[in-house]
Amino acid sequence: MTITLTDEQAEVVRRRVASGKYRSEFDVVDEALRALVDDEMFDAAVESVGIETLRANVQAGLAELDRGEGVPWDSAEFLASAKQRHAERAKKAHA
Repeated sequence: MTITLTDEQAEVVRRRVASGKYRSEFDVVDEALRALVDDEMFDAAVESVGIETLRANVQAGLAELDRGEGVPWDSAEFLASAKQRHAERAKKAHA
């Protein structure tokens, strides 16, 4: 498949790579497509159970946190784990 980007879209991709956050143009597009899939999954969840059910679940979770029932997490550990998962996905995509 070949995709042609507008000049503005190509500039966004170049800026992202230049920022050092992404290693290549492929990684930028891959991440953008992942975000699109996440968006589709959210839309499917809303369609499946309804926005009110999702809101109620979020409120229930926030109430648990207010009661001290949350599970502590380390943001540095979470970020390292997320980066590792991203690297593994990128490696599989290039294989």
